[in-house]
Amino acid sequence: YYGVAIVDHIIDFAKAVRGVAPSEYTDRDALAAMEMEVGVRESALRNGELIKLPLASDLESEEKVRGELRAKHGVDPLDIEGMIGVKVPRT
Repeated sequence: YYGVAIVDHIIDFAKAVRGVAPSEYTDRDALAAMEMEVGVRESALRNGELIKLPLASDLESEEKVRGELRAKHGVDPLDIEGMIGVKVPRT
């Protein structure tokens, strides 16, 4: 059922990468989706408290996720080069 929607997104991405057509999914869409995800996680930590968007500051839920990633990979997840080294080991 979801296959058609997924293929449509892949085609949209491929066209955008090749410069054939702009993506219908903008950077603002990505930011809004990320803020909603973080807001929901923060709300859950606060027993369902309403979290206003757009987010104004670092939240407890984000620090918790960063801490878990730091513990799992041994590198700060905001250190791009460090994370690339973990996810794509260089030989």
